[in-house]
Amino acid sequence: MKRKTIIGLSALAGVAIAVFAAPWRTSAVGPQSSCFRVPRYDTTGVWTFRRVADGMLSYQVISPEVNGRSTSIIGIPNMDPTFFGMFPDVTTMTDYVGHRVRTGPNSWDATWIEYGCAAPDQPGLYGEVVWIGIMRAA
Repeated sequence: MKRKTIIGLSALAGVAIAVFAAPWRTSAVGPQSSCFRVPRYDTTGVWTFRRVADGMLSYQVISPEVNGRSTSIIGIPNMDPTFFGMFPDVTTMTDYVGHRVRTGPNSWDATWIEYGCAAPDQPGLYGEVVWIGIMRAA
């Protein structure tokens, strides 16, 4: 009899903890809480950057998000397309073009790709692709 009482009280205590702790956890300190809510920033638009070390300029254009996904273009206007002489045939490089996926209120997983091209055969076109660059950020 004593064993059944202990088991019954233990089960009742477990149910009480589950009933009362779950709402407290989600409403008092969870993402729905007004005192702990992190604002969700909209990063749509054109962003410019200047690296402090050498003053290099870059820009990023971000499209509006649809279902947590957006496209992005990153350009570095005065970047050396030969990567300091590693690819001497390269005369032009594309901007980084890619996509971003929102993984949290203010965090994203992103991938961009760019190409380094040799001199084109015809003016106004890109030449043969010499190198491909992939940039990841999380």
